[in-house]
Amino acid sequence: MLLAYGSTGALIVTAMGSRGLRLLLLTFMAAGASIAALELVLLAARGAGMELSQALLWSNPRGFAQNRNAFAFQMLMVICTAIALAPPRWLSTAALAIALATIWATASRGGLGALFIVLAVALYVRAITPRNLAMALAGALGLLLAIILVELLVLLSMTESFSFSSLEKGLASAFHPRGEELERMRGIVGGMDLFRAHPFFGGGLGGFIHSEIGAGRAPLVIHSTPLWLLAETGLVGLVILSAPIFRIFRCEIRRDTPDNSAFLLMLIIAGFAVMSLVHEMLYQRTFWLLLGAALASPVVTRRGG
Repeated sequence: MLLAYGSTGALIVTAMGSRGLRLLLLTFMAAGASIAALELVLLAARGAGMELSQALLWSNPRGFAQNRNAFAFQMLMVICTAIALAPPRWLSTAALAIALATIWATASRGGLGALFIVLAVALYVRAITPRNLAMALAGALGLLLAIILVELLVLLSMTESFSFSSLEKGLASAFHPRGEELERMRGIVGGMDLFRAHPFFGGGLGGFIHSEIGAGRAPLVIHSTPLWLLAETGLVGLVILSAPIFRIFRCEIRRDTPDNSAFLLMLIIAGFAVMSLVHEMLYQRTFWLLLGAALASPVVTRRGG
């Protein structure tokens, strides 16, 4: 399935050349930013006390991923796309601001950590200027302040029931979700135990979930891609799967004159590598779609496409 997504991105670029890459990235950026903008509007409406369907009343945006960490990763890919594509400044700033504000609203600590690394890499390779980044950050801050202001005005209008302690509790629950840590630690400890038992070739794909079901527990994902690979494929499997990705990053960052595809490869790999340390990101289709498209671009360029 992942190869199918990668092949789809490569096929679009192979068939349409550089124009295909640009159209794909523009479509991806526009779709992602639109979903994020809708989530921010719903978040503001929720804060304003508007009655909405329970399916829309998540405390943190989740998008169509229905998971705040996966949605944060998708927004991270939107940011990588907006930086690498270098569209008109107003469009780039708007897309970046919306995606940045949405990652913050998801309260995904892994997403925020990966975002910091992606922006650092983008500045280091000069994929974005400090001025453009500052404009995007200012826009994101403005969006978040507007959402908070809406909720604050509504709470202030409810003079009988308003208290600053209730506002503090609401903000704390939004940015520090509970109920995930024990499950996460159980998966990490279980993954480490499986790796120690089978260090070289792992316990086999699906081995961890099978052991959880066998113990009478609900299926559980190991919230770390490297640890999951170590547990189920061992050191050999981890090296086979990770070596090509690191080699691509190393080759692209050493290029003298990086183009849009080089910037895209460096940024998405940096974001994927960091966030996958604390979440299972291998099955995120957006990464593979963009990876396939970016890898096909230099081949098409050499052919004169």
